[in-house]
Amino acid sequence: MAKKTPVEPTGIDKAIAMILDDMQGVESDSKEYAIMLKHLGKLQKMKILKKEPFLTPAQWLPVVGNLAGILIVTNFERANVLTSKAMSLIIKSRT
Repeated sequence: MAKKTPVEPTGIDKAIAMILDDMQGVESDSKEYAIMLKHLGKLQKMKILKKEPFLTPAQWLPVVGNLAGILIVTNFERANVLTSKAMSLIIKSRT
């Protein structure tokens, strides 16, 4: 199994860490704490909305390649009589 390297915190992660550090030194019933809590909530919402897409372009490449190969083989088979080879050309997923 491949080990994941630790990811450096991004701008939003750094801002969240700074607010959490600042909140440690403030009383929980003060106005400053309430303001920091609102900012923390906004930053966490921004972090959720900024997540990576479901499929990256590197994951789309084999899919598009497989579909293009299947279309080429099936169009060739339509013009020339051959037995179907399209299913054997599909790359099996490794997951």
